[in-house]
Amino acid sequence: MTSLKFSRRLILTSLFVLSSAVALPQVKPVDLQTPAVSPDDCFPIERLRPELRQKASDILWKLLDSEGLYTVIGNLKPMSSGFASVWKESSLALDPASRELSEIVATFQCGRVISSGQIPFSKVTDGKRYFDAFVFNHTSVSQLLTSQSSFFTPLGFYPEYAHNPLALVIGIEREPSPSRAKGLGLLFGYPEPAVNFFVSAQDEGNKNGTLIPRDFRQVATHASETGNFVYAVPKGTPVSEDDKRIKAEAGKILSAYRERRQRFFGPGKPGPAALIREWFTGPDGKCHPSNAKY
Repeated sequence: MTSLKFSRRLILTSLFVLSSAVALPQVKPVDLQTPAVSPDDCFPIERLRPELRQKASDILWKLLDSEGLYTVIGNLKPMSSGFASVWKESSLALDPASRELSEIVATFQCGRVISSGQIPFSKVTDGKRYFDAFVFNHTSVSQLLTSQSSFFTPLGFYPEYAHNPLALVIGIEREPSPSRAKGLGLLFGYPEPAVNFFVSAQDEGNKNGTLIPRDFRQVATHASETGNFVYAVPKGTPVSEDDKRIKAEAGKILSAYRERRQRFFGPGKPGPAALIREWFTGPDGKCHPSNAKY
């Protein structure tokens, strides 16, 4: 992960936490029992214009080589980003690079469980707006919106948003601090204690100009053993059960991915979309993310 990307993740998850003491009715997850689809309808990058197909393949490899793998496979992270982005002049009515990226990531989907999209961030810097590509696991988003209903429901974000996570993130991104930061941190799959620490530590740092001592929990990806899927905890904090669970689950997914990657990456080999389709294909010959074993 570059220092820019790391800094952006820190900012997204390090403002003061909003908590609610309001008693809420029990929230149930939405029904995401979606049918399997034909392999041709799962990550159909071949439907892109010919001049975009190689670029789409390169971006998809970057997604899978990063923490995006843990969103596509295994429900570990509700969403991931950072695998493709564009800085667009805010004065332009249409930006070719942004439009091209939108076309590409629209094919990064499988049924109604995995989807992708491009999000324009609200802040404008030096006349430019940042567009980032995101990938979502709707099942994981639904689980999060249910388990964290005391945070999301008062903001108007219900489990039904699992059907449209792009709208959810755009809404959260436009919330004032601190709701924006906590919502994004949870959606990125960081454990709640880590999100709370980032938030409170940054708030303290802004007040006093000091950096609160911290340790980092690193979850390896194919691209890097450190710096991709990473979160901070207070200095000296023992490894928690959540930390162990995330690292163990990610390790199993990564091991299975690396075995497959050898067969699909390189000149003359099938490529990343074919890798996902094979992994998602069940005994009936159709694709569904729940078929992915590791």
